[in-house]
Amino acid sequence: MDTLFGIIVIWLIFCFVIAEFGPIIIELIGYLLCFLIECIVIALLAILKGVFFVLGWLFFRIVIAPLRFILHVMKSAILLGWFLIVELARGPPSEEDDEDDVDPDEPEDIDAAYGAACALLGFDPDGTPDGLKRAYRAMIRRAHPDAGGSAAQTIAVNEARELIRGFRGWN
Repeated sequence: MDTLFGIIVIWLIFCFVIAEFGPIIIELIGYLLCFLIECIVIALLAILKGVFFVLGWLFFRIVIAPLRFILHVMKSAILLGWFLIVELARGPPSEEDDEDDVDPDEPEDIDAAYGAACALLGFDPDGTPDGLKRAYRAMIRRAHPDAGGSAAQTIAVNEARELIRGFRGWN
């Protein structure tokens, strides 16, 4: 009888505790289950991200990288084809192209070129840097396009001055 009485007492205490604290315990169990489900979802998402990362890396290595290589090869082939078309359109070199591109008015000897430059500027071949400056300024005033000269004359005067400065080492 004592055991039956003990069981009844324990049953009444259990019912009282469940009646008082049951909703709280059930709510805690619900929060615990939500937390566990959320942890499982986060773990699954991390696994899926890893899988997609690996798949993306494989996709890049297997599909994209060869496509980029193929595009580079195609670009090179197009450029080579364009070069060949231009060369075929140009045709074989003519005999005129074989001659040296030497200007007949240009002296072959540096001394002759120096003499021609001095004559163009009106400069004494044994002159000084100040004399060259004066001769250059006088000639550039006449050769400049704003003063009635031409661009070709201006270029010739500038080249003559540079040739004289280089020949004399006045750079």
